[in-house]
Amino acid sequence: MERIQIYKKQKGLEIYVKIFGLLFILFGMTFLIKSLMNGDKTDFNQGDWNYLFYIIQVIQGAALFALGYSNKKNEKLFIEWDEKEMRYLLSKNKTIEKIKFEDIRKVTIQLYEIKIELPSTEKVLNLKNIQYNELKKIKEKFEELKLDLEKRNG
Repeated sequence: MERIQIYKKQKGLEIYVKIFGLLFILFGMTFLIKSLMNGDKTDFNQGDWNYLFYIIQVIQGAALFALGYSNKKNEKLFIEWDEKEMRYLLSKNKTIEKIKFEDIRKVTIQLYEIKIELPSTEKVLNLKNIQYNELKKIKEKFEELKLDLEKRNG
């Protein structure tokens, strides 16, 4: 069975990003509250502008934390196959999808998309964010499958 992870991750990267995101939020909120409690003016014309930097720091921290969370969530995505079927979990899917090779009627390979025609439906695999080497392996597998279909259908 061959398995391809959709997103390659660096060890500890999502933890690092989440920690820094939380620290940015914590420091930004602390300094913002301290700034407002000290009576800094927040008027647009004559005010002290430090509070804007603290708000930006909080927003930046939230964005970093969201990036770390998204990176952690995407590590579950994969495509795998054996001799009889293919299983995959892509970003749009909530559950693992299974496709038996014998049920496939037609395969159309495009640049970042693979369309699989089944007896009752059509599945579309969106491969936009996959690294080049993995994309190449997946396309080679579907090229083999396409040739097998052409031989089978005569």
